[in-house]
Amino acid sequence: MTNILFVGNGPTVLQKKLGNLVDTYDVVVRFNNFKIEGYEEYVGTKTDWVCYRACDDVKLVKPDTISKAYLFITYCKWINGMKRVAKMQKAWFGDKGEIIDELVCFEIARQMGLKNDMTEWPSVGSLALGYFYHLSNVNLNTYGFGGD
Repeated sequence: MTNILFVGNGPTVLQKKLGNLVDTYDVVVRFNNFKIEGYEEYVGTKTDWVCYRACDDVKLVKPDTISKAYLFITYCKWINGMKRVAKMQKAWFGDKGEIIDELVCFEIARQMGLKNDMTEWPSVGSLALGYFYHLSNVNLNTYGFGGD
């Protein structure tokens, strides 16, 4: 069984100094413009996978610092631009990058009960949890999503 920890960017990560515990997980997943420097005792230092919304305002990590990058194209009114950005992000990450297209994101949002009318979409953290939910032999955990 692989233990995966999704570390969100919510303020709850600053309530407990769990950085050492975070780093013990088999896989640590981080999102969009996450920040570690200065917060190591709270959020740890390990990053295995990153998940990004395919937008041009995200700060991409160096490909040699991670093992996988998931690039989510959110079903929204900016979908054509997101497709172009996802292709550029994929080129940056090379074989470590995987594009999660808008139809997959649409279905995840539908399963979450969102309207899917291009005015409402889930966070990248929610999309990632929905995407990885069906993996076998994994234990999914969250930290820093606000309610945990």
